[in-house]
Amino acid sequence: MFSGFRDNQAPGGEPAGVSRRTELLRAAADGELTREEEVELEAHLRDHPEDRAVIAFERGLRGAVARAAVGEPPVGLRERVLASASSGGRELPQPADNGSPGALPINGPARRGAPLLRYALAAGLVLAAAGSIVVVRSGLPGSPTVQQMTASQRLSLVSFLSTQHEECELHADLVGTRFSLSRLDDVPARFASVLGRRPDLGRLEASGLSLLGAGPCAVPGRGRSVRLVLDASAADPNGQPLVSIYIQQDTGELGIEDGRAYRLSRGPEAQQGAGADVFVWRSGGLLYFFASTSEPAIEIARSALGAPEPVGSI
Repeated sequence: MFSGFRDNQAPGGEPAGVSRRTELLRAAADGELTREEEVELEAHLRDHPEDRAVIAFERGLRGAVARAAVGEPPVGLRERVLASASSGGRELPQPADNGSPGALPINGPARRGAPLLRYALAAGLVLAAAGSIVVVRSGLPGSPTVQQMTASQRLSLVSFLSTQHEECELHADLVGTRFSLSRLDDVPARFASVLGRRPDLGRLEASGLSLLGAGPCAVPGRGRSVRLVLDASAADPNGQPLVSIYIQQDTGELGIEDGRAYRLSRGPEAQQGAGADVFVWRSGGLLYFFASTSEPAIEIARSALGAPEPVGSI
């Protein structure tokens, strides 16, 4: 978590397009690492083994796209995909509706976009929209839906969120060096620039939670994501006082109804009481993930944002 791959920051302090960590993980998922990049990635994974789950998750998404049912594409889709291919994948045409930008923008070197374009041309049912890949189910013209996560992909997601938070608890004194934001007043505008909309941060400041760090992150999935790490010692002075709130664009992969909250299962092999618990709440087109080893810390964060009581586990 505390490697040299910082959040997307250019030398002058301005956000850059894609972090080096993200480039390496995407190239690994595409099977396009050079020999030098393989060495660089292995060094990174020795320090951050949890990123192996991110690579596996992204490979699963690419496989889902490749396995999309083949049929007649919607009118004009093939022309848009071919136009994108002829431009090297760097100038994707905008759809009629305002699709949310995904976690896999095709704005890097041309070789990064090539596998996605190959899948699109092969399937004939993949819509390249604002940098996201949307799988269109055959036989449902005019009603595109994304491929939902499998059970194993959900477990990988929970493992990633839990592990990332646990590292923050182990290195709480270094959290501020990991993120680009340290003032809560700066968070809404920066998050809006990443998510495409302003997230509702509710009454975080009034709740007694204090911000340790915030900035863009890489939650597995197609939606772009951000994260806050907060000190919740006022809620649980005798326990682990940190709580992480991850916010991600909802692309439908979890299939959660708006306004509902759930506990995310860590699987049957998870030890009781071991590791951070993770809850998810969908609101206003965004997913809010709460992670902590302290249930009171999660409760105060959930209450501060106005999230309801969980209705069950998924």
